[in-house]
Amino acid sequence: IRFLFQEHGNVVEVIQPKDKKTGERHGYCFVKYAMFEEAERAIAALNNRYMFPGESTTIKVRYADAERDRPGPLPDKLYVGCLNKQASKREIEEVCSEYT
Repeated sequence: IRFLFQEHGNVVEVIQPKDKKTGERHGYCFVKYAMFEEAERAIAALNNRYMFPGESTTIKVRYADAERDRPGPLPDKLYVGCLNKQASKREIEEVCSEYT
């Protein structure tokens, strides 16, 4: 994920939640940028436009709900859906880094 999203800015953090019982990935992640403008660029470039190799669905990229509704500075964390549940954090970071 990181390498796909780094093409659009400085990725500070990538979080891939897992099911607490099975340890299996949920098929989504959160990407946090250093600046709001970087998050905006990633949404514009990737939402419904990028498909991971071997997949049949484009990824969904939007502001994370909690970030969008939080008062204060503009949001810098993105929700990324429609991920392959078997994809590792490293694989996702590699795909996203080409977008920096």
